[in-house]
Amino acid sequence: MTSCSQPPRGSLHPLTLLRQQIAGFFQARGYTPMDGPEIEAEWFNFDVLNMADEHFARTPDNTFYLIQSAAERYGELTTSEQQPEPHRPRSGLVLRAHTSPVQARTLLTQSPPLYRFHIGRTYRPDALDATHSPVFNQLEGLAVDRHLTMDNLKQLLDELAHSLFGQGVVTRLRPYEFAYAQPAAEIDIQCNQCHGQSATCPTCQGEGWIEWGGCGMVHRDVLINCGVDPDVFSAFSFGIGVERTLMLRDGLQDLQPIVNGDLTYASSRAMDLATAEAEKSGPNDIDSQTDWTMATEGWVQVSTFPFTSVQALACVQPATLPDSLANYWQLRDPIEGIEPVMQPLLLPGLLTLWQQQGSALPLHYGGIFERARVFLPGRLPLAPSVATGRVPSGEQLALLRSAIPQQPFHLAALGRSKEQLLTAMLAALAVRGLVVHCREDDHVAWATSQATTLVTDAGDIVGHVGQLATHVLTAWQLSEPLAAGEITMDITLQEEKQ
Repeated sequence: MTSCSQPPRGSLHPLTLLRQQIAGFFQARGYTPMDGPEIEAEWFNFDVLNMADEHFARTPDNTFYLIQSAAERYGELTTSEQQPEPHRPRSGLVLRAHTSPVQARTLLTQSPPLYRFHIGRTYRPDALDATHSPVFNQLEGLAVDRHLTMDNLKQLLDELAHSLFGQGVVTRLRPYEFAYAQPAAEIDIQCNQCHGQSATCPTCQGEGWIEWGGCGMVHRDVLINCGVDPDVFSAFSFGIGVERTLMLRDGLQDLQPIVNGDLTYASSRAMDLATAEAEKSGPNDIDSQTDWTMATEGWVQVSTFPFTSVQALACVQPATLPDSLANYWQLRDPIEGIEPVMQPLLLPGLLTLWQQQGSALPLHYGGIFERARVFLPGRLPLAPSVATGRVPSGEQLALLRSAIPQQPFHLAALGRSKEQLLTAMLAALAVRGLVVHCREDDHVAWATSQATTLVTDAGDIVGHVGQLATHVLTAWQLSEPLAAGEITMDITLQEEKQ
């Protein structure tokens, strides 16, 4: 039985639970995680992956390109830089359109044999509807070794499909063309509704098969670009949509509740003790433990888009920012329905979600929380170009990396009780091995006086917890008092130090 002293259980987002299941599958087979940024250099997103300048994926219809939103406002651009598109120099930065750049980063810095995987957000200029989203998660798998073949790839994908959909699932590889794989294929799963027996099936439109992802042997030119000898090593890779997998597994017809912060959907996996113990047997990495701690403290995990407006940021950021903090990252060609600025903190997205759906959250929950990357502002260093077919030098690689803005993970939450929120965030930090001190602070831009600032022994500010100030409540048309908190998951990348 649950102790009366324990807070009500919250919930982990269904996407988080699926990510943990997928991670557990690969870790059990000797694959280890790899990582990479969401704001990425064009070279990593395209060039190193054998995608030439004329490749269709490089058009603004298929990729979000970035500029710095505040530079012109503050008069920091030269006359030549203020020229309208298409004459203005490009930043050389994009929101990654797939997770394959992580594959290239790994190949460039580590020696085979390699067995790696990555799960993370990707971006496309697609309006949100039942089957499309401008933000979605993708699984990337990479294996580099001697004598790997498509048969090895197919066997692994079959095992993954069986673990996610059940032993009876049938898959096929359908020949396809990808610039970075040869041979290449799309992965299809036999429709789990009609099993190919209905010409009018609404799930597969009578095709009998549903596309699941893309895969293939890594193109020899990509291996060469990354300094791997294709005559010695072969490699396979694959990319699979996590939201698509969730839809296929659970028979969902609409993507929107999964990605747009729907609170009813997000809280649909409220944890009882039996479920909690079963699901905690998955990957035990520090991020999973952090999410787990917030949920067991009574908080509901949500997923929001990382876009906001300058006006929204003005409500939660200091009124006068130093020049070094003035340059927010902005979409060059935003699409209808999303704001143009990449969030340097998570609170604006949570506030918008609470404004729209907060009344739907049952009172026994503490509130909502999100753990995701934020995009810290900074000066724009142009990413260097690397000649086609050439492995970048150490200096070029360092310049490419330095052109990428800092993108730490943050944890943010909204709730009705500051005390309950502070307890949950202190518990989440303790799980990460971080003990902090609480000090009273009257200078948190979004909070009333007597906010709590969390500080390490070394004096590093980890984050803040406090009651939302009146001007913030007014801006989001919120009538009830609310507490908020935001902390960095990496104290070496705090916005306070930029």
